Amino acid sequence: MQAFHRGSRVLNLFGYTGGFSIYAGLAGASHVTTVDVAEAALGAADSNWQLNDLNPRQHEGIAMDAFEFLDRAVAAKEQWDVVICDPPSFAPNKASVPKAQASYERLFQKAAAVTSSGGVLALASCSSHINFPMFHQICDAATSKARRAATVVGVHGQPADHPYPAACPELRYLKFITHILD
Repeated sequence: MQAFHRGSRVLNLFGYTGGFSIYAGLAGASHVTTVDVAEAALGAADSNWQLNDLNPRQHEGIAMDAFEFLDRAVAAKEQWDVVICDPPSFAPNKASVPKAQASYERLFQKAAAVTSSGGVLALASCSSHINFPMFHQICDAATSKARRAATVVGVHGQPADHPYPAACPELRYLKFITHILD
């Protein structure tokens, strides 16, 4: 992701303590907006921003539900060069998968709507009950509903610090897909 950040306006949804935001700042983003519903987490994000000697004028933390934030941003016709959407698990069990699919699709459609033309849309899921093929379908449906052509430039799963037993592929739950939008 760092290659996409230099000089970019970055939106980090479900930003929690600002991990993606800090990396964007360190990679040269011109401004980073971190959205999370938890004010305490945003306080930690601001502290982490400062601990990394980043300019505080280049970071804004907004305590708000991400869906509501996106509704407002779409209405205001706001756009970002890079949008990172890493929500919590929407599917805690198999019975919740249909509702989770609909929620991911709605969220990702809104995220696509605020991604500038030629911009990067990074979508993630940590729901173990949403597998990679299903996640690809959700991402495709969301960008299509947003009337955006998307080119996949990266598909990633669990890094080495999140190992899983070979006998339990269902524990391979992290999914991260990077798109360039028209």
